[in-house]
Amino acid sequence: VLVADTDHHRLVKFVYDPKADRYKGEVMAGSLEGCAQGDSLAAQFRYPYTVIPGHRPGLAYACDTDNHRIVAIANGKVTTVAGSSKSYQGEMGYKDGPGSEALFCRPTHITLSRDGHSLIVTDHGNQCIREINDIQREAKTHVVTLAGVPGKSGFKDGPLASAMFSNPFSTTRISDSKILVADLANHRVRMIDSDTKQVTTVLGDGTTRSLNCPVSILARGEGDAEKDKG
Repeated sequence: VLVADTDHHRLVKFVYDPKADRYKGEVMAGSLEGCAQGDSLAAQFRYPYTVIPGHRPGLAYACDTDNHRIVAIANGKVTTVAGSSKSYQGEMGYKDGPGSEALFCRPTHITLSRDGHSLIVTDHGNQCIREINDIQREAKTHVVTLAGVPGKSGFKDGPLASAMFSNPFSTTRISDSKILVADLANHRVRMIDSDTKQVTTVLGDGTTRSLNCPVSILARGEGDAEKDKG
């Protein structure tokens, strides 16, 4: 079990001990509040929000939210996959391009592709959904915007580039071409369809009677999603 221990600025792994019949925790990465790569137990995070397993054993990815970066943890090291790696506090902003040059603003959630080659990033502060491609090849890592108008909050369905979100918080894949988004401040679940190149609303009517600030979303299978309301 991987836990983003947000206010302790660290990532924790819990392993079940059958002899003791309980889970035992150990720090996987993180030490003090700050912004530092390198040895996992000396690395520093600032309010990490999400941690997920990677495509192979011993690899994990995390949103280092208030450092505005996505990191990988493997072989006792923390490295920046995309976003700022400035010391003390990462640089916020918006920029597509190579992972080392890309900028985010408080990314809150990541979803790994089925083939392990890309990460979907909920770029909460930039009001858009981004994708990091070629994450298995560090020199080739590249960030693109999938949907949303960077820096502009609102509600609008339609073409990917003009659709608008309001504080999106997390995503989940329901197929290779479809992604569901928990659109928190719009009180809706939206769908990004890369085949039709459209964003549509699939759940919620924008009032708190149907959904009230959905934060987390998890697909159990195509067309079947589970929502957590905040």
